[in-house]
Amino acid sequence: MTELGVNPAAAVWPMLPDDELKTLAESIAAVGLLEPITLDVDGRVLDGRNRLAACELAGVEPSFVTTFAEPVAFVLAMNDARRHLSKGQRALAAWLTSTAAMDLPSTRGVASVAGVDQSLVVWAKAVADHGGELVGEVLDGTKPLRAAYDEAVAARDARHDDAVRLVELTAAAPDLSEAVARELMTLPEAMVALAKRRQVAAEERRDAAALLDRIAKLATVDGEALSGWVSRLDPDPGLIARTRTAIACLTELVDRLEGSE
Repeated sequence: MTELGVNPAAAVWPMLPDDELKTLAESIAAVGLLEPITLDVDGRVLDGRNRLAACELAGVEPSFVTTFAEPVAFVLAMNDARRHLSKGQRALAAWLTSTAAMDLPSTRGVASVAGVDQSLVVWAKAVADHGGELVGEVLDGTKPLRAAYDEAVAARDARHDDAVRLVELTAAAPDLSEAVARELMTLPEAMVALAKRRQVAAEERRDAAALLDRIAKLATVDGEALSGWVSRLDPDPGLIARTRTAIACLTELVDRLEGSE
C-alpha cells in the first residue's frame, strides 16, 4: 500500500490503542472498509488514520475520497460527530488543529470555528502550552478543560519559580547549582542546603558581633581598665605574637561585618 502523508489538523488526534486497532482490523477483514479514507486536496489523510492502519493490518486495500473542505473545521466536525465532544474538548481540539494547520491562530477565530466561548479557547491554549499529558486527558474525556487549565497554570508557575530559584542558587552557591545541573541533587535539596549555609553564616555573624561588642565594652568601661591590664602582663613574646594575630583577625572580622551590612 502507498504510504500517505497526514494533514497536520488530523495528526492532533491520537491513534487507537493496539487492542482496539486490532479489533477494527478484524472487522474490516470480515466486512470490508465501510467508510473510505478522506484525503485533503494535497493527497494527505484528513480523516481515517485508524481505518487506514487497520486496513494495512487486515491486508485490505483501502478506498479514498477527496474533500475540498477547510481542514480544521472538517476534522473538528468529524471527531465531534464520533466522540460527542464537550465544549471544553471542542475548544482544545479546535486550538490544537488550528495551531497544527496555521502559524498564528487567534483565540477569537478558533472560538468561532469551534462554536464555543473565547474564554474556553484561552484555557485550551494554556493547556496546550503548559499542560503536557493533560492534553490527552482532556481530549479523551477523563479530565474537564477547566481542571486541566488550573493544573497547567500551576505547573507553569512552578516552572517559573524553579527558574527564579535556580538563578538565585547560581549567584549564591555555584557549587550547588552545578550539583543540580549534574543531577547529583534536586533543586529543592540544593535550596535547603543553601538555607542551611545562610543560617550558619548568620549565626557566625551574630557570634562575631557579640565578641566584638564584648571587647569594645572591655576597652571603654573604664579608661584605666584595659591599660591597667596591659601593664600587669608579662612581656611574653608568644603572647605578643598571638595578640598581633588576634588583632589582624579582629580587623578582618570588622571589615567583613561592615561589608555584609
